[in-house]
Amino acid sequence: MLYQNYPNPFTSVTHISFYLSRADRIKLSVVDIHGREVEVIYHGFKGPGAHIIEYHPDKLPHGLYYCKLETPSGVITRKMVKL
Repeated sequence: MLYQNYPNPFTSVTHISFYLSRADRIKLSVVDIHGREVEVIYHGFKGPGAHIIEYHPDKLPHGLYYCKLETPSGVITRKMVKL
């Protein structure tokens, strides 16, 4: 489960929360409105439970993006806006 980032819209930092029912490999990334991956925030193993990642999009231009969580169980995206 990928929750909505907060704050949203954001400027210098946002928090991305997700919950895993079991330990698994994940990939958390940012994609643009065309579906192109612009940054990988985390790629690796996470244990079960709730997780929060503080994301500092220093090089990301202003605009509309999607936060994408990929697990072996599927893919979830959430819309986010950088001001």
